Amino acid sequence: MMKYITTISLLILVTKLSIGQISFLPNDISKYKDYLPENIKKITQHKCESILNVSEYDKSKNLIFSYYKQYVGEEWNFKYLTMITGNVYNESGQILKSYNLHSNAGISIWYYEYDDKGNNTKTFMKNNDYEHHDSLINQNPYHFISEIKKIQDLINHTRIKDIELNAAKYLFLEQTHDNENNLITEVAYKENGDTSSLQRYNYDENNNKIYFRNESTIGKWEYYYENKKNKLLQSVRINYDKRKKRNRISYITFYKYDIKDRLIQITKYDKGVFQDKYVYEYNSLNQVTKRLSYVYDNEKLSREEKYEYNKEGNVIKKIDQDYRSEKEKIIEYMYEYEYYK
Repeated sequence: MMKYITTISLLILVTKLSIGQISFLPNDISKYKDYLPENIKKITQHKCESILNVSEYDKSKNLIFSYYKQYVGEEWNFKYLTMITGNVYNESGQILKSYNLHSNAGISIWYYEYDDKGNNTKTFMKNNDYEHHDSLINQNPYHFISEIKKIQDLINHTRIKDIELNAAKYLFLEQTHDNENNLITEVAYKENGDTSSLQRYNYDENNNKIYFRNESTIGKWEYYYENKKNKLLQSVRINYDKRKKRNRISYITFYKYDIKDRLIQITKYDKGVFQDKYVYEYNSLNQVTKRLSYVYDNEKLSREEKYEYNKEGNVIKKIDQDYRSEKEKIIEYMYEYEYYK
């Protein structure tokens, strides 16, 4: 089962494109430390009567608890997916342990080790695979986690304690770094010790990533990156075609910036054919106020999203105009803020 939660975790890392103070996962409220209010302890996001998001921080603004709830549909068991992360830090602000819960995929606990430079070198995992719930995938079998809304309830939950007591710990990730602390290799392992994936990275003289290669049980692919003045201008993905036994160019993505170095456009082509384009507009606080989407047609606007913010920098209103369906959706959010005294 944990191959699913691992895939989902990696997918979140890849797709969570954060621009300025906003990411484009639905109703996500996560932020970089610099954008958080001073002395913030907890942020709770509401939509109508439902809690959709909770972010809890320590006094150093380290995220110690994250609760994220996403609507799937009326036909989905309990209607929502819930994802929860809890982090435990050492005195240096490094994560020693993280709890990762997904209502559809399962529960895992990650344990981190570091070298003397502070680089994460090994990650061990315990998970609930011993429960043999693979047959319940896509039935939201762990929907009960939606009731966990703070870090202490997470740590003290009986299912978490059961995993810590009964599950076997195994080496999940092993990483190496260069003299500049850049990640060079990352190897992922299965519970039986077999390698499930190998990833390699190369960098230029300014420590910008210029190459990435993945070899895994699901395939092989590479990315080449072009940078200028430390800004990513272009990425090219090359896939290995098993049938023809050769490499072929897949995605090419272009990035544009304004005079303030803010990302204003992302355009992607697949095998030379236009796929999509996103155009961003900002206010004076560098908050995204509008996103325009073009899908399969470089000139035809598919979707327009507008954002309004409160003084704390969180989205309070989203106006979503879908020109393909000719439907407009207006979503409003409310927030509670708790501060350290």
